[in-house]
Amino acid sequence: VDPVSLYSQVFSRGVGTRTAALYVAWAQHFEQRGLHEQADAVYQKALENQAHPASTVLHEYNCCVSLVDVVTALSVPLSVAGSHS
Repeated sequence: VDPVSLYSQVFSRGVGTRTAALYVAWAQHFEQRGLHEQADAVYQKALENQAHPASTVLHEYNCCVSLVDVVTALSVPLSVAGSHS
């Protein structure tokens, strides 16, 4: 069974929707696949549903956002990044 599908099914049944661990694990599976936008959406759902502990969600979300920033910066071609004209 695909973990992402499993998390989606659990969420749709209302199980653990106020628990940070559900969202963090779900988002991390997206992150491992390089699906950062989907991971971001899961963290947003966690915040909207007031998952607890909120500090866990915020910490993991901030790590996700930082990782996306690094990946984005690294994907810019050096010739463009180093250009000053």
